Amino acid sequence: MLATLAFIVAIQAVAQIDVPTRPPTPLEQVPHVTVIPYEIRGDLAPALHRSMDELGPMMSNGVRVPMRTQWRNQVRWSNDANGCLPQTARMTWQIETTAPVIAADAEAGPRMRARFDRYRQQLDAFEYGRAVRINAGMEATLAAMRAAADCDGLIEARRAGEAAIVEANRDYDFATARARRNMRPLQ
Repeated sequence: MLATLAFIVAIQAVAQIDVPTRPPTPLEQVPHVTVIPYEIRGDLAPALHRSMDELGPMMSNGVRVPMRTQWRNQVRWSNDANGCLPQTARMTWQIETTAPVIAADAEAGPRMRARFDRYRQQLDAFEYGRAVRINAGMEATLAAMRAAADCDGLIEARRAGEAAIVEANRDYDFATARARRNMRPLQ
């Protein structure tokens, strides 16, 4: 009886332990990146996988994935009597990564949360590579826009730069496909 009471008290004490939030990852520290969490629930890996399959971000082809990075930009420049002034071009951009987090009230215990954190770090590593490429592409695009001779050149530099970012992301997906397939699964 006393042992049962001690067990119940111990279980209640463990249930009241605050689960620490994950420290910022390198992905969250990349300039222009905002990580948008979506909460998943479950006690074991299969339930967490189901939750990601149901709630994860959707690709343009309708397939849900555990994590997704998207970007957008906005460009402005000044004009004078002769037209636009490419050297005044300014660009702001935002990179958004939608990523899973285990809900604070989920049934997952500390061990499952630790395994999920390791899994999430792998996902973050791939998206980190993507975010770095997007930032580099945006900076190169802005430099090319400012160096343009006229408005048409500025617009073409923007289009070419954005196309290069899309192409760099495709190349990155191709180059990392094997590593992603061999990534340690959430178990």
